[in-house]
Amino acid sequence: MKKIFFGKDQANFITDNFKGIPIKPDMENIKELKNILSIPRDIVITSHRNPDGDAIGSSLALMHLLNSIDHNSTVISPNKAPYFLKWSPGFENIIYFDSDKNSCLKLIENADLIFTLDFNDLDRIGEMSKYVDSSNAKIILIDHHLNP
Repeated sequence: MKKIFFGKDQANFITDNFKGIPIKPDMENIKELKNILSIPRDIVITSHRNPDGDAIGSSLALMHLLNSIDHNSTVISPNKAPYFLKWSPGFENIIYFDSDKNSCLKLIENADLIFTLDFNDLDRIGEMSKYVDSSNAKIILIDHHLNP
């Protein structure tokens, strides 16, 4: 299964497994993502365990963007987000893997796409990693960190 990666300094990766092999940035990855998003999809968005403001903010922003262009996107967090982020629009719609595993597994299983934000190693999502990695969905990683 092809997985698309957008990483540090706009380095783009396309690989058949989660650990990408870097290639030079090019527009082909962007065009492929644009093509993938050209029809409505069921999408899961997730970030790392113990999410911080950039993890929650980027996940919710992407959810709102994707839903505004007719996708059905849902944010799943491996565990509870900090209460001080509750002001974030859409915060109340986040589903937590550690407290609603069955709902999360159904969403992951039915996803056409899974966006992983603000991390670059599946170990950062704990138990969820085995389900995301074995999913039939295309995985799109967007991260700004050099290492996990």
